[in-house]
Amino acid sequence: MTATASPVELCRRLTRVNIAYTIARMRVIEARSGEPVEVRRFGDAAALMARQVPSPHFNAVVGLRGGQENLVGELDDWYRANDINGRFVIAPGDLTPELGRALAARGYAQTDFDTVLYAAPPPAAAHDPEKACPGLDPGWMPISRLRGAGASKPRRPGGSEKIVCKQRVRAG
Repeated sequence: MTATASPVELCRRLTRVNIAYTIARMRVIEARSGEPVEVRRFGDAAALMARQVPSPHFNAVVGLRGGQENLVGELDDWYRANDINGRFVIAPGDLTPELGRALAARGYAQTDFDTVLYAAPPPAAAHDPEKACPGLDPGWMPISRLRGAGASKPRRPGGSEKIVCKQRVRAG
């Protein structure tokens, strides 16, 4: 992304990256648990459902924006039919009065904020993932994220859940 990208476009790009990473993590959980996860795509937006993981990050609609308010009722019904407390994550530049009204009509209200920290990778790591995160196998996943799917306890003294690239447990 160039330095001239607008804040809204940068936010949307980061949202797309976050969605892709979350879906990849969900697929690992699916393979490990044997229980299916569901992903519904609507342009850049995604509705995610992982019944086996009670985390709101795996049971949310992410990336919805103005012009897609007609999806709110359908997605809310989908979560309710599956006994999931759905969540809608709307970026600040994407909330329109119409989308806000559609969410409010279904009983949704703002409850918290998400924060995304980002930075450009150092030049040496920009084209070499091995330098950015040495020894990372794409089939591996942080154990703190798999705890709900039956993962073993962290191997660090004191039981800390802080995970870095080299502290991974094989998923699957």
